[in-house]
Amino acid sequence: MIAATALFALAMSTMAVAPDQPAHHASGAASQARSFGQISTAAMKAWNEKRDKDAMALFRQGLKLHPDWNEGLWYLGAILYDHDQYSDARDQLRRYLSLNPKNGEGWALVGLSDYKLREFTHAAEDLNRAVQNGLGGHWDLTGPSYYFSALLLTRDGHFAESSQLLYVLKDGDDGRTRVDVPLEVPMGLNALGYAMLPEEV
Repeated sequence: MIAATALFALAMSTMAVAPDQPAHHASGAASQARSFGQISTAAMKAWNEKRDKDAMALFRQGLKLHPDWNEGLWYLGAILYDHDQYSDARDQLRRYLSLNPKNGEGWALVGLSDYKLREFTHAAEDLNRAVQNGLGGHWDLTGPSYYFSALLLTRDGHFAESSQLLYVLKDGDDGRTRVDVPLEVPMGLNALGYAMLPEEV
C-alpha cells in the first residue's frame, strides 16, 4: 500500500451556543461534528486494518461533511490508486493538491495516474512537479516517479535528462531508488535515440 503522509490532529471541540442562536441549531451542529469525528475515526481504523472497501466508503462519507478534509482526500486517493481506479484517484488527489500545492507525494500519485490513463503530457508535468517539490524519502514513490519521468523524457526526445534518471535507478542513490521492472529496454531506447515508450516497441 502506498505510504501515507502523517496525520493531522483532529480536534473536535464542543460548540458553544451564541446568545442569539437557537439552542436546536447549536445542537444540530454539535451532532454533525460528532458524526464527522466518528466517521473519521472509523475510516482510519478501516485503513489501518486494510479494509479498503470500508475505508473508501467512510472517507467518502466524511468528505461529504467536510469537503476540504485533508486526510480524507489523501487516503481516499491513495486507496483508489492502489485499486487501479486511476481517474477517480486523480480527481481526489487534485482536490488534495489544491489545498497542498507543494506536496510532492500528491503530485507523484497524480502523475502516475495520468500515465496509466495515457495522458502523457499531464503525466510529465505532474511527475516533474513531484521531483521538484521532493518526495520526502518515500522510496516507494521516488522510484516509479523517476522511472516514468525517464520514459516520458525519452518519448519527448530529451535523452540526456532521461539517461540521468535511468542511471539513478540502475546504480545511484545508494541503491534506495529502485523499481521492480527491467531497465534494459528503456536504457536501450535512450541509448539508441529512439523517442518511444517501451510498450510501443
